[in-house]
Amino acid sequence: MNVLTFSPENFAVNTINAYRVLNPQQFNAKDALSFAMLIKAEASDYTSGYRAIFHIGMNNNAGSNVPMIRLQFTSDTAFGIVARHSSPEETAEQIGINGLNTGYNVLFVELDYVNRRIRTKLNDAPIVTRTAFPGSSGQNVVSASAVVGLAGYLSASGQAGRTTMFSGKVREMSIFSGPLSDAEIMSVTDWLLGKREILNT
Repeated sequence: MNVLTFSPENFAVNTINAYRVLNPQQFNAKDALSFAMLIKAEASDYTSGYRAIFHIGMNNNAGSNVPMIRLQFTSDTAFGIVARHSSPEETAEQIGINGLNTGYNVLFVELDYVNRRIRTKLNDAPIVTRTAFPGSSGQNVVSASAVVGLAGYLSASGQAGRTTMFSGKVREMSIFSGPLSDAEIMSVTDWLLGKREILNT
C-alpha cells in the first residue's frame, strides 16, 4: 500500500490540522492491516482527538462516529490502539502500550482480522501477540462513507477543528496489506530502528 511521508516532520502545537485520506475503501476487505511507524510524542495535552496518528471512523446505528481503527499517543510514554473488525456496533478492542522512550520510537501494529489477533512490537522488544475480534470472521469492512484521517482526528463529516490539531512527530509510517511474517516484521522494524538511532543521536 502507500508509503506516507510527513515533511516537515516537526509540527508545532496548534498549527497542523488532520489530513483526510481519500478512497477509504483502499483499507476495506483486508486479511490484515499492518502499520510500521517511526514516531515521537512531545505534547502537553492528550485530550481525545489531539494525538491520533491514524484513524478510520464509521457511523454506528445511533449516528455516532466511532473508530474502526485509532492509533494515538496517550502520553509522552504511552500509546493506545482502538480497533473494530467489521461493524461500528462491535465492542472495540483496546490496547495500551507503555514504555515509549524519549525521542523517536519504532512501533509496529498489526490488526489481523482473519486470524483474529493483534500483534505489536515496540523498538527492539519482542513481538507481542494478543487474541482479538471474538465472534468475528473473515476480512475487515471499511465502508465507502468512512472518514480516514492522518495526524489528528476528523469528524464524521471529515472536518478538522481546533481540537484535532496534532503536535507530535511522525517521521515515517508505512501501511501494509498483511499479515506479515515474523521475518518481515523484523526486517521492516530493524530498518526503522536504524533510522531511529540516527535521529536520536
